[in-house]
This record gives sequence, C-alpha cells and structure tokens, in this order.
Amino acid sequence: MAILLSTYCAGQDTPAAPPTEQKQASDQSGASPSAPPAPLPTPAITGPLQASPPINIEAGALGKYSLNGVVSGIGLFQNNPVPGNNTAEGAFSNAQLFFQKTDGWFQFYVQAGAYDIVSLGTPFISNATTNSDLYGPVPTVYAKLVPGKNTNILIGILPTIMGAE
Repeated sequence: MAILLSTYCAGQDTPAAPPTEQKQASDQSGASPSAPPAPLPTPAITGPLQASPPINIEAGALGKYSLNGVVSGIGLFQNNPVPGNNTAEGAFSNAQLFFQKTDGWFQFYVQAGAYDIVSLGTPFISNATTNSDLYGPVPTVYAKLVPGKNTNILIGILPTIMGAE
C-alpha cells in the first residue's frame, strides 16, 4: 500500500500558443466527433505493441468510465525439465482487464487478471501459483484525488516507476 502526493507546474517554460494557432493545430489533427476514442494513458504500452481504443461507459451523473484489456499467451517445450515441470507448458503471460475513470476530481484505476513471469533457468510456475505467490489477481489499484490544477494525491497499490527504484 502506498500514498503518493505530487504537484507539478506544467508549461512554465513555454508560452501558450495564440488562439489562432491552437485552432489550426486542432483542425489539422483530423479528429472528428465520430472518431474512435484514443487509447488510455494507463497502462503505458510501448514498443511494437499498441493498445486498442477502450470501451467507454457513460454513467450519467457518476461520470464516464473506460474498460480495456490485454491477452497474451506463452508456450514452451523443453527436453530436460526440472523436477515438477512437464516437457510442454503453456499459460497466459497476461490476461488483464483495466477499468478506470480518468476525469474529474476523483479518478481511479483497477488492473485485474492473470499473469505469468517466465525466467530462463528457473522452473515454470503456473498462473494460479504466480497470482497467489507474487502480486495477486489485482496487482495495481488506486484512487486519485485531484484537488487542484497542479496537485494529485494517489492512494493504493501503485504501479512501479520504472527505472526510479
């Protein structure tokens, strides 16, 4: 469990573009009201992978919610398994659902599912064992309070800050 308080000052170094330049930039983006929604910022997906547009759920006065997910699998064959492993194994490397609210003063993020972390030279561990022995079926969940323009308060099981550990 973690609590994170962050404040930031965005755009202090660069002046805002004049309104005419902003309008031209938005006209050139090609976005139209009927365009599909853009992928959500969390979780960050890089490299050759791309996130699909989320399923948006309008809940009236409760706001707008987004649902997305990923599924990938792994299979391996080996001729000299360690005791307890089979010569052929398979599992979900990721089967995750992401449910989140990304606007307003109260936001949240929930990531739930099954996963497997395979490492060379170690025994293969099933999805059930990985989920129970490592991060659990909900590896990331947090609430985000946005009391002001430049302040965020995050409470929950936060994602790692890659490279900053």
